[in-house]
Amino acid sequence: MTGFSIRWLAVTLALGLVTETGALGASPAPTRVKPKTVKPQTIRPTPTKKRVIRPAQRNAAGRTPVQLHPTPERLREIQSALAARGFWEGDPTGVWDDRSVAALKRFEESQQLNPDGKIDALALIALGLGPKREGRPFAVPTVSTPVNPAAQPQP
Repeated sequence: MTGFSIRWLAVTLALGLVTETGALGASPAPTRVKPKTVKPQTIRPTPTKKRVIRPAQRNAAGRTPVQLHPTPERLREIQSALAARGFWEGDPTGVWDDRSVAALKRFEESQQLNPDGKIDALALIALGLGPKREGRPFAVPTVSTPVNPAAQPQP
C-alpha cells in the first residue's frame, strides 16, 4: 500500500469513529421509539346471583348440606311403617303431602324426637327404616379364649 492510501484509510477511520460518537456536527444519535403501550382490557364477570352461606350453615366437611328427595317407593315405605304403628290411615300413596307431615309429626312426638314433620335419619331409624346398605354383611369379630399353655399336655 502506498503512503497516501494508508493516510486516507486512517483519516477515514478517524472520521468514522468521530461521527459514530456524535462529535463534529455529525448526525444526531437516533432517538428511541417508545413502544406502544397496550391498554389492558377490563374483563367483567357476568352478573350472577350468589347465595350467601353463613359458616353455621355448613357441615363439618365444609359443604352445604343438601336435602335429598326420597323416591315415591321410599315414601311408600315410610307411609307403610307409619301405618303399621297406627299413625297413617289409608293406603300409602308415595306422595309426601300434609297428611304425611301430620302423621310423621305425631310419630316424632311419640318417640320424643323433634316434631318437625321432616324426614330425617332419627325418624327413619325410629321407624326401622335406617340407611340402606348394599354389599357384604357386617362381620362380627369372634373372641377366642386364651389357651393356658401350662394346662396343655407336653408331647
